[in-house]
Amino acid sequence: MHRELFNLISMEVGSSHLSSVLPIEQHKTYHNPKIKLGLKEVRRYKWVPFVNEARSDGLQLHHWQRVDRIDPTQPYPFARFNKVIKIPDFTDEEYGKHLKSAKWSLNETRYLFEVCRQFDIRWPIVHDRYDMKKFGVMRSMEDMKERFYSILNELARLKDPSAELVNYDADNERRRKEQLHKQWNRTKEQLEEEEMLMNELKRIETRKKEREKKAQDLQKLINMADAPVSPSLSGVAMSPALSKKKTSQFKKAGSLLGAVSSNALLNSLDVCSSSSLRFPEFKSSGPHLRSQEMKLPTNVGQKKLKNIETVLQQCKMG
Repeated sequence: MHRELFNLISMEVGSSHLSSVLPIEQHKTYHNPKIKLGLKEVRRYKWVPFVNEARSDGLQLHHWQRVDRIDPTQPYPFARFNKVIKIPDFTDEEYGKHLKSAKWSLNETRYLFEVCRQFDIRWPIVHDRYDMKKFGVMRSMEDMKERFYSILNELARLKDPSAELVNYDADNERRRKEQLHKQWNRTKEQLEEEEMLMNELKRIETRKKEREKKAQDLQKLINMADAPVSPSLSGVAMSPALSKKKTSQFKKAGSLLGAVSSNALLNSLDVCSSSSLRFPEFKSSGPHLRSQEMKLPTNVGQKKLKNIETVLQQCKMG
């Protein structure tokens, strides 16, 4: 090693200590100094009792609270989050006149409303906590819902005839659960059969689309054959025999156009009736208007479109 380079590494020859080339910063304390805590006084907490106003049983509990924030007159701050569903009540007179049922007694109806108030109309819990042995009748969840909502609708109708009622169909709910139960209990063979049928349906729809596409292509070819040919072909040399044949065809077309101009309405109607327009099939599910099906297909030629416009203008429908 050259002497100049060695002097850059260590200024003292023969010293075992090698100084670093990069600048470093040396601290006389720890690398991570201790956190400097504030000099404020520690806030004091106290174990105090409290009563939750959302409860009706007057239960007294305890919690830690800062001494400077203790105020016995203030209500419990979390009591405002307790939301109670207001369930209307009825009198014996109202029940006797409007709410009687052959399947439900007055005591059982009041018990149903009491359980609904206790569990906030959470029907799975209401059905689980409902005491069937108390009245000796087995009630399903749909029976409870039907009785509860029928009384609510009747009470709302008595107070306001134009009130919005709750629509609940117990029979439809039973059928829905029965179908869901059957769907859940399907076997592996049934699932495979359903998948096979779905794949077959997809193949049928694919073949149907292919046939429709071929029919549209064929209709385009027919319309192109029916379309009039231009009398002048620019840049194409024609033989005398072919030119005579074309001129004769153009004369026939001119005579036909003259006949159409003399009696436009009747001929246009005949052309429209004999054109056999194929309207596209309306494939959306559900009900629809007939006017949605009256869209002209894309393969209609210009001759037919002009005839249709002529008829609409003469009938003053355009």
